[in-house]
Amino acid sequence: MAMHIGMSDLTILRYAKSWNYGFYTFVGVYLGHFVAWIASGILYAVFLQANSGSQEFAPGQIAYQTLGLAGAVCVIIAGWTTANPTIYRAGLACRGFFRRFLPGKSRRSWV
Repeated sequence: MAMHIGMSDLTILRYAKSWNYGFYTFVGVYLGHFVAWIASGILYAVFLQANSGSQEFAPGQIAYQTLGLAGAVCVIIAGWTTANPTIYRAGLACRGFFRRFLPGKSRRSWV
């Protein structure tokens, strides 16, 4: 919700050369979410069959039990890709802050 309501995931399109890039991104994100929710339901169904009566819902453990190491890697990659727009937005905010309050200073002088 934080990514879509705040439109944080669209910050990467601010330099797009055409509106078509936003449309193609929408189509890819929509289809990707659709497939991800179906896959999530299948993974949870397999987890519940293997662990009957379990009330637990831990994505990492469910992915690891159903898909092994590949499932755990997928959960890590999913978390990273979700954080990407936020990392990019934070970088833009820091750059704007330093340009506003410390004009003339190079970024390299802070590293």
